[in-house]
Amino acid sequence: RASGPAGRSPPVGSWFGEATSSTIGSPMDITTQISRPAGLPLESGIRRHALRGRWLTALIAASMLVLMAVAPIAASSQTMAPACSAVNLRTSPSTSASIKTSLTLANTLTVSGSVSGSSWGTSCPTWKSGSTWYSVTQVNGRSVATLYGVGVLYAAVGVLVPASAPAPTALPTPSPTASPTAAPTPTPTPVPTVALTPAPTSTTAAQPAGAAYVPACSGVNLRTSTSTSATIKTSLTLANSVTVSATVTGATWGTSCPSWKSGSSWYRISHVNGQLVSALYGVSALYAATGVLKASAMVPTPTAPTAPPPTPAATPTPVPTPISTPTPTPTRTAVAPTPTPAPTASPAGTVLVPGCDGINLRTGATTSATAKVKLGINNTLTVTGTATGGAWSATCPTSKSGSGWYVISYVNGQSVSSLYGVSALYAATGILTAPTSSSSGGVTTLGISTIFYGRGYGHGVGLSQYGARGRALAGQSAAEILAHYYMGTTIGTIPTDTPIRVMLLDNFAPTAAAPLTIYGRGGAWTVGGIDLEFPADARLRVFPPTSTTGWRAVVNTSVGQVLFDGPAAPDFQVAPVTDATTIQLFSKPTTNDLYRGTLRIKISGSTLDAINLLPLETYLRGVVPSEMPTSWPLEARIAQTIVARGYAAHHLVAGGTFDVFDDTRSQVYLGVRREHPDADAVILATAGQVVRSGSSIANTLFHSTAGGWTENNENVYVSATGAKVAGVYSYLRGSSDRDPSGASYDAAAPFATWQTRAYTVAQLSSYFAKDSRTNVGTITAFDFRNRGVSGRLISVTLIGSTGTKTVSGSIFVAVFNAWRPSADPILRGTLLDLSPIN
Repeated sequence: RASGPAGRSPPVGSWFGEATSSTIGSPMDITTQISRPAGLPLESGIRRHALRGRWLTALIAASMLVLMAVAPIAASSQTMAPACSAVNLRTSPSTSASIKTSLTLANTLTVSGSVSGSSWGTSCPTWKSGSTWYSVTQVNGRSVATLYGVGVLYAAVGVLVPASAPAPTALPTPSPTASPTAAPTPTPTPVPTVALTPAPTSTTAAQPAGAAYVPACSGVNLRTSTSTSATIKTSLTLANSVTVSATVTGATWGTSCPSWKSGSSWYRISHVNGQLVSALYGVSALYAATGVLKASAMVPTPTAPTAPPPTPAATPTPVPTPISTPTPTPTRTAVAPTPTPAPTASPAGTVLVPGCDGINLRTGATTSATAKVKLGINNTLTVTGTATGGAWSATCPTSKSGSGWYVISYVNGQSVSSLYGVSALYAATGILTAPTSSSSGGVTTLGISTIFYGRGYGHGVGLSQYGARGRALAGQSAAEILAHYYMGTTIGTIPTDTPIRVMLLDNFAPTAAAPLTIYGRGGAWTVGGIDLEFPADARLRVFPPTSTTGWRAVVNTSVGQVLFDGPAAPDFQVAPVTDATTIQLFSKPTTNDLYRGTLRIKISGSTLDAINLLPLETYLRGVVPSEMPTSWPLEARIAQTIVARGYAAHHLVAGGTFDVFDDTRSQVYLGVRREHPDADAVILATAGQVVRSGSSIANTLFHSTAGGWTENNENVYVSATGAKVAGVYSYLRGSSDRDPSGASYDAAAPFATWQTRAYTVAQLSSYFAKDSRTNVGTITAFDFRNRGVSGRLISVTLIGSTGTKTVSGSIFVAVFNAWRPSADPILRGTLLDLSPIN
């Protein structure tokens, strides 16, 4: 909700989170324009759902162990390896000790012996528990004293296994886990997730100077020297290219990009996307491990550079200053392109469209001019003529070059002067083309029948759940998945005892026949304001006022014995007495009516609210398996867990009565009935982990299915007329969600593509006439030109017999969904057109 009744605060920020329900890709309420929104399974502490008394006993015992001298059990030195990804090494043999680093399957450790410590439990790779810990003296052949400043680190014995081969000599040293600093690395370095004996990369022959290379995977780091500890100047994606001037020997490295390899050879890089690194980054050269680049037929052309990848800011700000247009991203240039003569001047007002995604519009007719905006194939441009300018080359959609430029006066029907403050913009002639009949490149006149075609499900901002599944199946780790969907972020932590308040019933109006009904299950429980302790299965009913009485509370046993009958307090809590007690909010559906923690009942006028108060980590037990099936790949579920935790933490409110809703207005929380051991294990293994942007917890929005491309936040959270009103969040940038072959990572989703049935003009006119915002009489055409970077509709103009009206893409979708025949398919999102979308 945008605002709440007096005394109640909505979640922080201008967005709520929208998730899919327990079935991924289930319907959501688009009408309200709500929003919504590594590695990691390893040793864990004592289960939080144990009885409070047992937990306290264990904590005291663990504390005494820390104070006492550690008793050695064994003293044999051996080489071990993690049994699963993201094994924690701690400063003492206790799950409450500080984590110095998290290791992956590719690492090795030298174990000097084992000691007794606090109890631990783990599902790495299967469930086990104990109180014995390994003493670790070396990581990847280097002493922990050198790496972490302590004499020894500790790992639960259940998370290590004997190494199957001698310790590799060319593995990257893991970075210590710590709270994010003021200047975190924009893109976390991908963590290897497959245990393979590294095969050294051959580096016998130096590559020729000036050879063109491209990243072998996304997130390739370019550093200031030939060392994995050197400063990262930029991180590249698959769309970038570099010029390699030499191969040199440096520090050892290891990588899983795209498969495991290691070595000590580095490429010296002189150009990025055709521009000198000295001009871009102020250094004479940058360096990349040879294993993360591959030769390409694409050669950067120094005389026709494209925009370089952005240099990370020294101190990222948590909430960036809003900007009006997306930041340009680089494109590749072609090897020895065949010159394309500049065409003759186009007639004034000719409408053209991009020949490919990601074209730059510049302030001058040269590749060195400022790029004002980057457009995709769903945009339109009005060309008033051509000009001769600087040389350019492109592979959009085929290899070509030239020096002719189009002069552009309008973008998506709006003047460039009003959009960008300049009289004209320029685009290389080779990258624009005439719109085809299947493109909504302008105003589309409706024919005899109309079918809507679309891709994806949901708003398209942040993590795509089906996209994360596809990426995990392709071998990406949770860290890589998160780094893609939330650009420039890091993984940090929050306290594991952080509380949260979840709205379960909002403005619920009980009646005499259907009062608010609550049961205590599994143990004793209490009701605030009543000085009694009630047995398991006793029932509380709260009745509304009558003409003679106020709100009334009645408690009776399971056999009907009345234990209390009297006035109900205006604000009271229903609380468990034991850890075995759960609270059943019988007034909710049976699929989600059982909860841990406490229920707060707040009465106001003739209605009441029911709010669940519990630890955030416990709350996640009812969220994570509701948002993503436990049968999905582990790395996708790890990413979802961290995202769900961070989304909730971002929306914690100081004051008010609640923090989040239990449905798609925030994220789906189904309580105890949806809990699952597999989800519990991931929650426990990632305890406290969140995505951070700088020092702030990121607003980790997520959705079901991106449809091949995610969207910028400011293009989705717009006004009712489609005006951009939201600030730009640097980590919520739209980008391609396709694999190197061009296939969408979410291709297996049920709504990766979709379509409606055919409608006549009369039918569509009738549906849209039912809402004053879209009523234009008999509809004659739609203007679908205003689109975001993914092709999602920012706004739609309806043209009809009584005039025109412009609404946001979300309102257009919501009105259609509200008034179409109930049995007809709905519009699943704003990535739609009147012809199939590739």
